[in-house]
Amino acid sequence: QNILGPTIPALFAGNAVVVKVSEWTSWSAAPFQDFLERWLKDCGYSPDLVRVITGYGDAGAALVSGGVDKIVFTGSMANGRRVVEESAKTLTPVILELGGKDPMIVCDDADLEQAAHAAVSAAFIASGQMCLAAERV
Repeated sequence: QNILGPTIPALFAGNAVVVKVSEWTSWSAAPFQDFLERWLKDCGYSPDLVRVITGYGDAGAALVSGGVDKIVFTGSMANGRRVVEESAKTLTPVILELGGKDPMIVCDDADLEQAAHAAVSAAFIASGQMCLAAERV
């Protein structure tokens, strides 16, 4: 979900996309690449419009300093800061989705039964592995 969010609109806008997956999810890169290649081919486009790469921080750093037109980064605040510092050298636009504590606010006049249901759903969306899953109420 996090990968497709920025990838699909970029493709629809006529751009090629390079996706650098987390070193913790490199095992999923090949199936994701295969899926995108089949989808692009089925839609009549070149399957080479999307490339998925794996590696550690040095692979991401090479992309950031490598002359791309825009960067969408999801990760830690420390790595986000590095991305911004490097991309500032070439004025490359950056969109950051960084870690947080994801609060859920329940107002005084809220339906508490509905709020409780929403809190449980928000905390456990995608098994709690989504960066915007509620962590505190």
